[in-house]
Amino acid sequence: MKKCFENLDINKEFNFPNDIKDRDVSDVPNYHFRDDGLKLWHAIKDYVYDVINVFYEADKDVEQDNELQQWETEIYK
Repeated sequence: MKKCFENLDINKEFNFPNDIKDRDVSDVPNYHFRDDGLKLWHAIKDYVYDVINVFYEADKDVEQDNELQQWETEIYK
């Protein structure tokens, strides 16, 4: 798992709007993959944001979640 995440750039790989911008397809007319994909990406982002806010009121709460921090350490370190 560590090897898989070694070169992973979350802001590029898991951020559909950034991917669209990096591939320079923001202005392609009638590009349904982009248009529909952005709607889905924003809907999922909003849902995840709402769920996370049920459990974490502030960034400090995330930083103090030991299980979450251990998981992050396993993946990236």
